[in-house]
Amino acid sequence: MLLVSILTYLFKLVFVLPAIPAAPPYHAAERARQVKRIVPLRVFRDATGQIHCAIASPELEQYMLGLTAEDYPVMAQLHREAIANARRPLVRAGARVHIPGYQEQEGGHASIYLSSRLGDEILWFSDTGVKFSVSVQRDPMLVLVDRDTNPASIDIGRDVGVENPFTTAFPKVSTNGGVYSGAIRATAQRHYIYLLTDISSGSTFDPDVIGD
Repeated sequence: MLLVSILTYLFKLVFVLPAIPAAPPYHAAERARQVKRIVPLRVFRDATGQIHCAIASPELEQYMLGLTAEDYPVMAQLHREAIANARRPLVRAGARVHIPGYQEQEGGHASIYLSSRLGDEILWFSDTGVKFSVSVQRDPMLVLVDRDTNPASIDIGRDVGVENPFTTAFPKVSTNGGVYSGAIRATAQRHYIYLLTDISSGSTFDPDVIGD
């Protein structure tokens, strides 16, 4: 199951994400940026009725895809190490672990990169009347352990403590308009996911967020 999950993730990075246009190095541009960014994520139902979201700005989506593509070699190595660590009886502090049994949902998408230096945040909104909730947690495929740990003992929660990298409380509920995440904080974990839930149907979607 873990091997299938990582192979699926790598396949999506290589084959599913749209082609990235030529541009100066994205991470260099990100480090030089001086203005706070609010990433607008439009929440909607796709043709099958499944809740989904996408970056509302095509230019910003391409920029995030560029960051995702540049990170591919590093992310591939992190995922290989996390899968290997999940099979060990003990992992050392500072290692990352892929929680057994977790598999990312299908659907290629750009990672959302947020700067803690600039206090970036996310705005989730729907212009089609979708009522939804948002929860956050550490990315179960890249959990950072802070002490020597048996991977089988790692417990993932939602919204509180180490699961929430933002400065405001979760979960959040949007029944009319949108909700803001609050500023991202600098954490050693860095890799998180947010879980969108359609209040009407119960369908979910869980993209990733990277805080720098």
